[in-house]
This record gives sequence, structure tokens and C-alpha cells, in this order.
Amino acid sequence: EMAHIDPYRTDVIIGSGLGSQEVVEEHVAGRSDHLLEYGEGIDPTGMLKFFISGPAIGIALMLGCKSYVTTVSSACASGLNSIGLAMQRIQDRRADVVICGGVDTPITRFVWAGLCAARFLTTNNDPVESMCPFDRRRSGGTLGEGAGIFIVESLEHARARGARIYAETAAFNQETENVNELYLMDKSGTRWAELIGRVCAEAGINRLDWINAHGPSDRQLDKLETVALKKALGVLVNGTPVSSIKGAVGAGMASSGAFQAAAGAMSLITGCIPPNYNYREPDPELDLMYVDRPLTGRNLKTILLNARAFGGINASLIMRRITA
Repeated sequence: EMAHIDPYRTDVIIGSGLGSQEVVEEHVAGRSDHLLEYGEGIDPTGMLKFFISGPAIGIALMLGCKSYVTTVSSACASGLNSIGLAMQRIQDRRADVVICGGVDTPITRFVWAGLCAARFLTTNNDPVESMCPFDRRRSGGTLGEGAGIFIVESLEHARARGARIYAETAAFNQETENVNELYLMDKSGTRWAELIGRVCAEAGINRLDWINAHGPSDRQLDKLETVALKKALGVLVNGTPVSSIKGAVGAGMASSGAFQAAAGAMSLITGCIPPNYNYREPDPELDLMYVDRPLTGRNLKTILLNARAFGGINASLIMRRITA
């Protein structure tokens, strides 16, 4: 796989927001009275495993990448931001290949307890029914975890090395709302709409075949994304399928955008749009075409991916099918 890739022109840009939280728990569990005592029961490699830069550094070491190596940490937007930065590195001809994506392992007691205290997680105790993006019954998210890693390169470079091409990253942009220390959102959806409109204009699109939504199954955020999409796209959004894969995979923090990109690439190849898992009761305040079952046999050419993170960080990516 790496035989025709120059390690001095190969970047690694990985999104991670939390680092290895399970390593932290392993080190501090039962030791709260001794945290200030250097070395007592502490694995000397523990901090190296905990650094959020660990995944990017590990990939670079494993594959012998000698170029730009960095970590993007923008919470739930990290995965999409990583892909967007990779795209820009290729466009600027600063690299031939960028290994990018997102990874987080948030399913730990500390993260779970913190998000519960902040009321970000669902109050539904049924693990099967708990997450239902855009559904009237939604009450918050559930944690998921994992990783999604991609190779971003120019079309010419990919063809020259005989790579299988899954999709084109056509446009990317990111912006931050004016929020305060409580992370309160812009409830008008104006800033998010401006971002979506800008990325669609950059891609020069006049139609969308699927909106791969952020949709965290949150009472306010699902509504806010609906408002932003309508403001940004106008009549273009009418009849466009909208779904969030989080109902199936959970909220993976930095890996969420990477999950979305993987789902987007596969949908462009297979012509299948995944549904909003558990979507059964429409919310009368949300009036877009929310997908309630898998849509197959679709001629998908262009899709929009949205991500939103704590602190009002919004990211949008346009992906296209490669046809020639």
C-alpha cells in the first residue's frame, strides 16, 4: 500500500478530542489520595498513551511518514475538520498524500458522568430506543466510540498509484458562532446557515442527493440544524433526504465526523442512504424529508455532511461521486 508513496510528502492529520480516557481511569482509579506522589503505581508510558496527539504520532511512526504530523482537536467537529485540512494541504500542493480522520474513546465513567451532569445525554434508559434523531421523542444522545481513517490525495496521484477511489471531497469550510462561557448556541441558526450556504457555493452545486446531518438527537440542536438547512438552502432542501447516522452508532465525539464521511463515501458507491435509526414519530416543528428506512437504488452524486461541536464550532463538507 505504501510502496508508491513518498514518506516525505505524506502528512498525518488526525482528529481527537479526549485522548485515551481509559488510560486515565486505569491510572487514577483508587489512587485519589496519592495523585501528587510521583511514580506511585504509575505506568511511565501512561502519559504518552493519554496525549491526544498519540494517534497521529502512532500512525506516522508505524508507516514511516516524515512530513507534517498534527492533531486537530475541535470536539465533535474534529473528524470533519481533519478531512477538510487534509483537502487544503493537497490543494496547496504541500503534500501528495494525507492520512486523516478521527478517533475517540469516550465510553468511560468520567466522560459519561460529566456529560450526564451537563445534560447532554438521553434520559431514556432503553439502549435500543434511546437515540432517535429528529424524532419527537428525542431527549439527548448516547455515547459511541471508534475511529475512521482516510487517505486524501489528488485525483491524478490516486490514479497513478492505482488506488481505489471512493469519493471526491469537493468543498469544506468551518466557522465558530459567537458563544459565551456556557456554550449557549445561536438559536436563530444564522451562523450555521451561512456556513452551509458558503460550502455549497464553493462546490458550485445546484442539487443535493443526501444531507448527512449532525443530528445528535438533541431537543434543541436537531431543531437548530433543521432551521439552518432551510435558511441556507431554501427550495434546494425540499425533497432532499435528511438523516443522521448517530441513532445507529452513537455520538463518537471526534470520530463522529469520520463515521459520517465513511457512511457518505459508501453511500455514493452503493446508492444507499441510511435512515434515522428509531425515527417513528415525526416532530411537527421539524418539516424536512427525514429518512425513516433505508433508501436503496439511488443515483447519488453530491452529498452534504454537517458537524457541530461544543463551543459552537460548525463544519460542513461536500462529497461527490467520482464518475470518470
